[in-house]
Amino acid sequence: GNATNHNATQHNATQHNNAQTTKYRSRATARRKKMSLKRNAKPVDMDRQLMIKTKACERLVKEVAYYEKEVKENEATLAKMKADGKDPYDIKKFEEVLGESYMMIPNSNKRLQSALEDLLECCSSPEIDDDKKSGEWYAKAQDLLRSRNMLKDSAAVSAGTEAEATDLSDLKDGEAF
Repeated sequence: GNATNHNATQHNATQHNNAQTTKYRSRATARRKKMSLKRNAKPVDMDRQLMIKTKACERLVKEVAYYEKEVKENEATLAKMKADGKDPYDIKKFEEVLGESYMMIPNSNKRLQSALEDLLECCSSPEIDDDKKSGEWYAKAQDLLRSRNMLKDSAAVSAGTEAEATDLSDLKDGEAF
């Protein structure tokens, strides 16, 4: 009985090892395929990357402005509800809505900042040649970065554009011009 039990255990261990080997073989094969795809990949189209990153930043700028506007509107609505002596339950629920709006602003600002840094990195890439620097998306990216104070004047000058001083003192926080 003992010998039969030992053989069964050995057989199960062999099956387990074969399954492990097959599993690792398929991982190695997948890894090789992935590497060959990277080697055969098309070169990155920097104009396309600039367009994608610029549009993402533009969308996030609008999103941040929308949430800030929503907070101001909700604050005004809440103040009116309190002044009109509305139901305390309704006021409490609206305060929760306002709290959610407040929480969205830092999240959106963080995503915007990250996208702007990504765009700045893309604009300073060595793959951006003089031909691309005169392109539409490079100009839009530079304007966007400049409007968000992400570009130093030296970067704008090195891009071959004249940096014009703009008075931003009359703008509210988060307001675009």
